[in-house]
Amino acid sequence: LFVACNEPASTANQTASSTQQNDIQLEDFDQFLIKFSKDETFQKSRIKFPLPSSTFDDNNQITETTIPAEDMWNIDLSPDAFKPNNDGMNKVEMTKKLFQDGSKQRYQVHVGGLDNGISTDYFFETEGNQWFLVRFDDFSM
Repeated sequence: LFVACNEPASTANQTASSTQQNDIQLEDFDQFLIKFSKDETFQKSRIKFPLPSSTFDDNNQITETTIPAEDMWNIDLSPDAFKPNNDGMNKVEMTKKLFQDGSKQRYQVHVGGLDNGISTDYFFETEGNQWFLVRFDDFSM
């Protein structure tokens, strides 16, 4: 590490520290999703609570709510959760869509049923170099 003569050491240390932080790569989303699905403690640490959520009410109107940590269930978005069942048919499929918003990246993970009314969306975004679940929408019928 070279420090310029006219730059205070504390500024040089801050610059080196921020450069090191910028060099840390964003965790791979697919690897994150597997760990998120398989490790309940890790999963809870990577959900922003209270989790915003939209769903249909009893009158089929969209309603906004939040899910507190104590009401959250374990989410399995691993590839194993979407393997064909015994009759060789997938009844549910998962698609992922990446959005770039400046320095933030967002993934929308859609879980949709095939002829069964399931339609859920999980929204993940980056904070620093880590992924977090920031929203859950369930429009299943």
